[in-house]
Amino acid sequence: MVGSIVEAWEYDPCCELSDVMQLAAARVAEPTFAGALLSTRGDALTVQVLVGSPTADPRSLFYVGGHGAFALARLEAWPPLPGGSGKRFLVTLVAYPPARAEVPASR
Repeated sequence: MVGSIVEAWEYDPCCELSDVMQLAAARVAEPTFAGALLSTRGDALTVQVLVGSPTADPRSLFYVGGHGAFALARLEAWPPLPGGSGKRFLVTLVAYPPARAEVPASR
């Protein structure tokens, strides 16, 4: 639901999807980041990071609690707020594995 807080775990691109799902569900490690869910469009989520920060590795695999596995589509870093100490991040993630495009049947 838009406005809710979500947690996300980031995994190395060589990790198997099934392992990622199990590790995140078991909460073996703390989330990489948590943030406010700003939008959901199709199979994409946009999150304003509030705690933690993702790497900028476009090959990383993410698990978002309550939503599933995702790949990084976009990471925007903004300067800190006045008096703030760290960059702010906006993350857009797309469902992983990507949906297969349907191929029209031959006639």
